[in-house]
Amino acid sequence: MPHNFGIDLRRNKSLYVLLIIILAYFILFHYLPMFGILISFEKFSPVKGVSGANG
Repeated sequence: MPHNFGIDLRRNKSLYVLLIIILAYFILFHYLPMFGILISFEKFSPVKGVSGANG
C-alpha cells in the first residue's frame, strides 16, 4: 500500500513541527560550530577565507 506524505503531514503536523525544531537545534549547536574547529587547524588568512586556507 503506497504511503501518501501529504495526508500524513496534515494528520501529524505538530509532530513534524517538533521534529523540525529538534533538527534545527542539532544543526545550529552541533554541526555549525565544526566550521570554527576547522579554522583552528588551518593556516587561516582573512583575505583568502576559509576555503583558501592551506592545511
